[in-house]
Amino acid sequence: MNLITTALHRDLDRDPITWDVFLDTGYTQSQVYDELTALDWANAKPCVMSNRYEMHNMPTTPALRGIQEYLKDSKDSLLDMLYDAQIYSYWSIDPEDMKRITVAGGLFVLDKPGFSCPRHVDTRSLIGTGMLMFGAEDDPDQRTFFYRTQDTPKLYWQSSSKFQHGWFNATLHNTWHEGFNNSFVDRYAYLFHVSLKIF
Repeated sequence: MNLITTALHRDLDRDPITWDVFLDTGYTQSQVYDELTALDWANAKPCVMSNRYEMHNMPTTPALRGIQEYLKDSKDSLLDMLYDAQIYSYWSIDPEDMKRITVAGGLFVLDKPGFSCPRHVDTRSLIGTGMLMFGAEDDPDQRTFFYRTQDTPKLYWQSSSKFQHGWFNATLHNTWHEGFNNSFVDRYAYLFHVSLKIF
């Protein structure tokens, strides 16, 4: 597998620290989608947000397990990327110390039609968060939308919902984002993060 990231921030004093992400999984969309739909979603944990279901069990199928393990093993490179974008000024923790006190994790989610996640910034126990999508084509009704402030109507960026595409951002005061499934079909994704070891 190979993770390709493209920085979207141009002015680090003004712009959210965000990357466009593409994970070359080595699998076809149908292979991954078949593994996703075969998971036991009937017994998945409902999220606090309506129409989202979370798969907390570790997948055993090759593609899903590979994706999860690859992103978990990418923790140090994700932190290096965050430090290259100057997150030291927000945390005042040296990169090697940050690697020692953090862990990477993630889970697959199913967002049914009608799912809505209002604009928010993630909890500060998460150093960085990301999302990888699995739709066959980019669907504007299944994208994630990014803003510089809580109230502005002007988009900073919107990420594709197409297979292997997604986003990653630092969890900071200005990384406002929201997402929906306004389509008529299920949306599958992988949510991943680098977090402090506090739980």
